Amino acid sequence: MTESADQEHASPSSTFPAYVFQGPAQVAIRTRTNDQPKYVDTRLSAWTWYDGGIAMTIDWAALQLNSELIEIGKGFMAYALEKYAPRTVVMFADSLRFLSSTNLAASVVGVLLSIRAICPIPGVGAPADHPAGAATGR
Repeated sequence: MTESADQEHASPSSTFPAYVFQGPAQVAIRTRTNDQPKYVDTRLSAWTWYDGGIAMTIDWAALQLNSELIEIGKGFMAYALEKYAPRTVVMFADSLRFLSSTNLAASVVGVLLSIRAICPIPGVGAPADHPAGAATGR
């Protein structure tokens, strides 16, 4: 095989630029009462939302996950906060907390690195020099 043919069949590089959550600074959430905040500030290291006077939080700094998995989690959580009830979103947050306490988290990162350009996540920017990033303008 020629050198260029070898490069075409080479495995993807694991040195892609890291994803960074690029969602809105504030995410509108669904609430049942008018006396609770209707937005989550995504610039903070801990996101807090309310349901019926009960505070629910995900502390990104406390999660023992790879930084890319945290950024992907932020994109998913921002989407979930807009689309689902606050109690449903806290179940997703609990799942991320559980994942961070297992050995599975390291395996998940390897899988995500290999598929991240194929399946873009809202609010998570694809590397600009990658075809997926160039096509979406992220």
